Amino acid sequence: MCKTLITSLFLFFTFTAFSQSTLQVKKDTVIVKKAEFAIENKTSDTLGFLYNTGNGRTQFKRLELVNLGDTALAIVGQDTITYKSANIGKSLQFKVGGAGAPAAGDTSYTNTGLRLGNIKIWRNGLFQYRDTADGIMVDSVNGRIRFYPALAQADRIYIESLFGVNLNFQLSAGMPTVTVQDASITLPSSGLQLTGSVTPNGNTISSYQWSQLAGPNTSTITNAATQTCTISGLISGTYTFRLTVITAGGQQVSDDATVQVYPAGGPKILRVNFSNTQAPTVPGWFNVYGPVTGSHITATDPTTGWTIDNGGATGTYWTAFGGSNGNDDSGQTTGDDSGIVPDQVLKSFWFNYSTKYTTTDNLLVTGLNTAKTYTLRLVGSRKTGVSDARYGVWRINGGAELQQNAVGNTAVETVVTGVVPDATGKIGIAVYASLNTTYGDFSYINALIIEEEQ
Repeated sequence: MCKTLITSLFLFFTFTAFSQSTLQVKKDTVIVKKAEFAIENKTSDTLGFLYNTGNGRTQFKRLELVNLGDTALAIVGQDTITYKSANIGKSLQFKVGGAGAPAAGDTSYTNTGLRLGNIKIWRNGLFQYRDTADGIMVDSVNGRIRFYPALAQADRIYIESLFGVNLNFQLSAGMPTVTVQDASITLPSSGLQLTGSVTPNGNTISSYQWSQLAGPNTSTITNAATQTCTISGLISGTYTFRLTVITAGGQQVSDDATVQVYPAGGPKILRVNFSNTQAPTVPGWFNVYGPVTGSHITATDPTTGWTIDNGGATGTYWTAFGGSNGNDDSGQTTGDDSGIVPDQVLKSFWFNYSTKYTTTDNLLVTGLNTAKTYTLRLVGSRKTGVSDARYGVWRINGGAELQQNAVGNTAVETVVTGVVPDATGKIGIAVYASLNTTYGDFSYINALIIEEEQ
């Protein structure tokens, strides 16, 4: 009992002693008040500054300065400052009437070595102000000085011409960036490809390395030293994989991807990207493509068994603009895969022109489990530069019209939950121009994600 009492008192006084310190954690911010905030890692004993190695990861580094000849100073791994270190000033003096000096009665003196400088003159020890009655006038462009009154025999003249130091900041190459998209698969799929999107930012990439950080078992990574790897041996659960990129200059950046592996019979997910012609493969996405105009397109995903159907080949379903209902490169992209979906998905789309919705769905998802409900995510994107309204306009199973501004869109998706397939396992989506003319004459769809709800 005594031991318990002593322990309780110790804890009480401990918490009391530290009660004045506060730690607040907000979005993107940690605030520590009246306490020391310590960061400890393998570089914590380095006396220097905290350096961002990429993606918010930090390490302590010393500031290293290196002279590059006599005209530049470099901060190692960072920026270079070039400067004018020679001929920063010139001074001279003479006695009027002496050898090489002006003669008595002269009113001007010219020396090209004074050009473009900040010229100051002393006459017989007195500083000369700019004055046409009793002083000087200076033409710094030509290095000419006029004296008022005229120079007298034995006048002693001292001249300084100072040049400003010219600092020219020349930025070195920035840090490269790397992005890896999250992915998911459903067993018994045997493998998964992950691709890193890398922007060198002026650097030369010397190596790639994939590694597994977490997961229910140890997977097998093939082509681990390339930009695209293949992962196999996965079991049900959540994995984390990292791509590390190293530049020729030794800079290192990385990004992590979460991979969700669903068991056979577990929740399924299908990510569909639409294009006019077959698009480059995007890991985790099912590309449905074809000249929609006048064609009946059906495509079945081998993983989920679900089928995407454009309704039929007649003009009842899709009305062309410029002879087409599909495009491969007019969607808005981010340039670094930082959007709501990968850039390749944003880049291409199907669209419908002018035809308004009546009761006919023209984008069908079939093969669904009638005992399940589903979440649908839709994305429409169109490059900026158009003068009229461009929207993604959709109805799910004949419901209310949904609108999404497609112009410049890289970050917005429309989410509909609790969607129920009909008795045949079908969900109907209508992609038609809005009944409200405010939203224009087009309807776009770049991406459709169907998720089976638990």
